[in-house]
Amino acid sequence: MLMARSLGLGTVWKTPYHMNEVEIRKALNIPDYIAIKAFMPLGYIKEFIPPRKRREAKDFIHYERFDPSKLRDESEARGR
Repeated sequence: MLMARSLGLGTVWKTPYHMNEVEIRKALNIPDYIAIKAFMPLGYIKEFIPPRKRREAKDFIHYERFDPSKLRDESEARGR
């Protein structure tokens, strides 16, 4: 995924919970006896998407016990 990004390609990791397995099997001619565990579409992006702002590791790693002060609210988690 990192290499794809460096080449100007877009991709996303999809699991059976996030994809229409029936349509994928039909489009790619995958037989039913083959288990699809993940799917990674790849293509050229229409516009550049800047990297998300990342927190420092010390701001979210919990040592010895859970620290609720390190949690983000919904807007922070979604990058808004």
